[in-house]
Amino acid sequence: MEVHCEESKKGKGEAYVNTVGISVPAKEVLPLNCKCRFKCSEAFIDDVRSKICAEYYALGDFCRQKDYILQRLIIRPVKTRQIVSREISGKEAFSQNRQISIAYYMEHAASRHRVCQSFFLKTLCISNRAVLTAVEGRTDSGTFGQMDGRGRQPPVNNTDAEHKRAILEHIKSFPAVESHYCRKDSQWQYLDRKQDV
Repeated sequence: MEVHCEESKKGKGEAYVNTVGISVPAKEVLPLNCKCRFKCSEAFIDDVRSKICAEYYALGDFCRQKDYILQRLIIRPVKTRQIVSREISGKEAFSQNRQISIAYYMEHAASRHRVCQSFFLKTLCISNRAVLTAVEGRTDSGTFGQMDGRGRQPPVNNTDAEHKRAILEHIKSFPAVESHYCRKDSQWQYLDRKQDV
């Protein structure tokens, strides 16, 4: 129950204690001195950035936060590619580093302003991985269509049911004897001491 409470606090950007016992501070806007062509720092003062960050973490749900990110992105195919090599026949090989180009936007005072990637990430106090996860999981309608997969994979060292059943059958194949000392009080059975392992 306590672990679930801490995970809930983490999703809402509040201060929490992680599984190792280390106290993690609450999420807050990261400082930034943006001098990009979009003039992000002029359009959004620190109070507005704090409100945007609080609005994002108030959602509290993984999927809703990814939808919030996707609503503020414009995703297009890359317009130009770098030529890596050119053959004598005239055939050109292009770099395949990126397939899409992402434009970042933030909303304030009923208007939408384009911002740089660094400003977007530091305002929401997220990494680029959060944006890429949202983009990779989007549906044709533009919403996030995946479930939160964190903690849902089976452990690597987990023994499957078939192996467990085979082990139990193998153990039951040995002749069992009742306890010598507490036979009347116990239903436990033991391997005969003459059996070698």
